[in-house]
Amino acid sequence: MEHEANRIMEMLEMMNECQERIEQTVTTMQQERQSPWMKVEEAAKYLKISVRTIYRLTSKGEIPYTQRESESGKSNLYFHRKQLDLWRFTGSVKPNKKQRELYESLV
Repeated sequence: MEHEANRIMEMLEMMNECQERIEQTVTTMQQERQSPWMKVEEAAKYLKISVRTIYRLTSKGEIPYTQRESESGKSNLYFHRKQLDLWRFTGSVKPNKKQRELYESLV
């Protein structure tokens, strides 16, 4: 009987360890999953250019972005990772269908 109790305790410990590893894995996966939307600083880092350059490009309409107003009334710029990749590939804010298809075929 004592042997069975020890075995049950060992199994429970193993199950707890497995649960902890699963929880750690899920947490890591959630942290690694990134939104495709980036703010100015993130986009600058992603493109390896300065924040100042990002603002210059947006003011000239030379980079794709979305502008949203926050609850406080402040205007925020957002950049979509796929749009930035396509922009970098084509050099165009509004790539034509052929450019988009070529890009899609390569990624």
